Amino acid sequence: MFGRRALLAATLALTAVMPLVQAPAAAAATGFTVANGRVLDANGNDFVLRGVNHAHTWYAHTTPQALKDIKALGANSVRVVLGSGDRWARNDATDVGNVVAQCKANKLICVLEVHDTTGYGEDGAATSLSRAAQYWLSIKSALVGQEKYVMVNIGNEPYGNSNYGNWTRDTVDAIRTLRSGGLTHTLVVDAPNWGQDWSNTMRANASTVFNADVQRNTVFSVHMYGV
Repeated sequence: MFGRRALLAATLALTAVMPLVQAPAAAAATGFTVANGRVLDANGNDFVLRGVNHAHTWYAHTTPQALKDIKALGANSVRVVLGSGDRWARNDATDVGNVVAQCKANKLICVLEVHDTTGYGEDGAATSLSRAAQYWLSIKSALVGQEKYVMVNIGNEPYGNSNYGNWTRDTVDAIRTLRSGGLTHTLVVDAPNWGQDWSNTMRANASTVFNADVQRNTVFSVHMYGV
């Protein structure tokens, strides 16, 4: 199940996702883009994420009803917990494709995230952003063509409160891996310090991370709880 840090932070993640750096929108966008500090949909309209999490990887049997209930409460998006197989059971391309289809049927934007990275550097069971990037490429078939409906949250809270000095380098490397692997979706990157960025690591290095994305299509997520 979600731990105190993981669930409480992640539950607020969608309302805390913000593009921190300005850039022109790509021409003839096939999906979401970031422009002038805003998230835009494929039609160039402002899009503000409003939603909650669903822990699909642990409660897959509840997913169909959960998505219906989330939509019924007025959400326009849902952040879906997936496992890369490094810490929790792997959600394969078929399963992820089915989740995306259900999100679309419920008119919910699907923010997919890998949870296995939670607290890397502090939690010995967590995996790296590099491993998360490889997972996304392994399920690429479920993602390509869904750019209007899916955002890729590379890894949940990818560093804890120690050994987070490589957050910038590892985030940049993960973004480059995904772009070179052919993913063109809006990418979401979580802050270190269990998502809270109390060290201001993400704030201080956001421009470096953003500019490493050849598509300039990355948004930054701070998990606002506790600190």
